[in-house]
Amino acid sequence: MDKEDQERYDQRAQGQEAVPPPKTDRLERDQQKQFANWLLLQRSKGRKLPFVWHAMHKPSTASPGCPDFGVGCWQGWLWIEFKRDYSCTLSGEQQEFFNDCKDRGIDCYLVYSADEAIKVVNERDALA
Repeated sequence: MDKEDQERYDQRAQGQEAVPPPKTDRLERDQQKQFANWLLLQRSKGRKLPFVWHAMHKPSTASPGCPDFGVGCWQGWLWIEFKRDYSCTLSGEQQEFFNDCKDRGIDCYLVYSADEAIKVVNERDALA
């Protein structure tokens, strides 16, 4: 770990770094719940999409900047970050995560609704 990372993570461990509150906007949480329910429904129909959800109703134990959802599709693993509306932007840590994934050929998507996330998964999960 380089010196810059050591300082950043040491500040977080000591509670000195400003972090967003653990709870997200209700509209954003509702969209996440709708998407999670859709993923569970797909499993009940035999479409076994592996996924992880970093729900934000409590402090996350995920890596800093990790998107809300990870979904395994036929065309590879993808990350999905929900935002309430177009005025909301990625945090610095989220942008760093997105950039690191892009450098390695891993797709990350910024979405504003469950419908948009469902469309991404359906397109990426189509057998090529």
